[in-house]
Amino acid sequence: MNPLNNTGRADSNNRLRLTLRPREAAEVLGVSERTLRELMRSGEIPYAKISRAVLIPVQGLEDFIARHTQKGGPC
Repeated sequence: MNPLNNTGRADSNNRLRLTLRPREAAEVLGVSERTLRELMRSGEIPYAKISRAVLIPVQGLEDFIARHTQKGGPC
């Protein structure tokens, strides 16, 4: 998979993707799909359900990371 760039995730044709599937989002965050779904259920990570597809906005993942980024202190 291609890495996130500043504006979203590019697919194999270099088109901007605004959303990711749960498996892709979990991979990008470096967590299990189960952990990602728990974060979605708790409201920490937004998602859209369109028909049967569950889609996670890339911007929502970036916002989540920004809210949880620590600046100094113990790890």
